[in-house]
Amino acid sequence: MESMRRMRGVVPVVALVLTLVGCQASRSSDPAAEGNDVAASDHVTPINVIVVADLSDRITSRAQVARDSAVIDAVADAFRLRAKYVGFPFCEDRLRFQGIRSVAGSEDIVVDVGHMNAIGQQPVKELPKQLQVWGDRARQLYVNDGHFEGCDLWGYVAHDLDAVLAHGTPRNKLIVITDGYLNFAPKVARPANTEMHVAALRAAGARWESQFPRYALAGVGRRFEDCELLVIEVAPKDPLRSVNEADILKRYWTSWAKELGMANADQGDYVLFENAPLSAVQERVKEFLVTP
Repeated sequence: MESMRRMRGVVPVVALVLTLVGCQASRSSDPAAEGNDVAASDHVTPINVIVVADLSDRITSRAQVARDSAVIDAVADAFRLRAKYVGFPFCEDRLRFQGIRSVAGSEDIVVDVGHMNAIGQQPVKELPKQLQVWGDRARQLYVNDGHFEGCDLWGYVAHDLDAVLAHGTPRNKLIVITDGYLNFAPKVARPANTEMHVAALRAAGARWESQFPRYALAGVGRRFEDCELLVIEVAPKDPLRSVNEADILKRYWTSWAKELGMANADQGDYVLFENAPLSAVQERVKEFLVTP
């Protein structure tokens, strides 16, 4: 009888322990899921996210602006989810948006969660509001002002990118919002191999691959091994007329990424095509930003 009384006392304790263990396993199975605040650990490295938008004549299309706006929202949502995963009070991530036409814009729209925590703000309350402002200010840069000479992304990488990179512990993540074409109006003189020549390669037909090295984008004199790249989105303008167009554009981006040292095999495919459904874009952005 005494042993049975002891067993009756042990069973509830064992059940409680198993319940707690099961809850913990469920909690850790998807740390980025909604409703799961995960305490930060020293193993989560801060990220420094730089979103750069091509504001050339591509944005004269209302459909393109709407698509870009959806991408901007996807980045903001993934960034907030990442902060939730890390743990709002411990997050040190930074997000910025910059627009490029013939030169980089003067606007530098920044959300800095580490700074919020440093000055005693509560990111769990403040971050959603700041991300809304971030997205609204980014969309304001799409206002048609008639200056569409082209997007000098090459010049941005060569002269401006280093100023916004984090050096040391944080991981840099560069997201380029584009249609894949980096071209200028004919009147704009450009240094050799600092813009794309898709038309010339298209005209080469089946021989375009052998001609590509002549037209490839040049390096900028340094490599960015500490910067991961995601390109959203390559959109061939006439894929039915030019069956090689998509391949030419993807070759441009992948070869330049390798030249710059930004080709990160562990991040999967870093050039997305525009015909992907928005849900796939959202998932890829979340994978790029949230996954440790």
